[in-house]
Amino acid sequence: ASVFVPIGNATWAKPDDPNLRIVQGPNGFYFRNLPSGSDPDTISIVGDKTAKTLTLKVGSNATIIMKDGEIDITSTTVKINGVVWDTHYHSGVQTGSGDTGGVAG
Repeated sequence: ASVFVPIGNATWAKPDDPNLRIVQGPNGFYFRNLPSGSDPDTISIVGDKTAKTLTLKVGSNATIIMKDGEIDITSTTVKINGVVWDTHYHSGVQTGSGDTGGVAG
């Protein structure tokens, strides 16, 4: 069955870019493509006002949850600026309590 869901209202705030849409709800919002559950093609974005979180989920292996002062990433591989986090290393590493150089790879 078809259901009408308004995606705009003359009294809602207007975005700076007329080609964008503001979606709002009293408790947050939820966007999801048609697949659901643990389907590997599922993509969802959830803003939860009560929990004060923003969750991005892509497939069944990648989730990013952001909340005040914290970002939690769950994934099989995490890259920061193109460098794999689990296997990265620093230049200038020496024994003791000295500082290392920046990330080298």
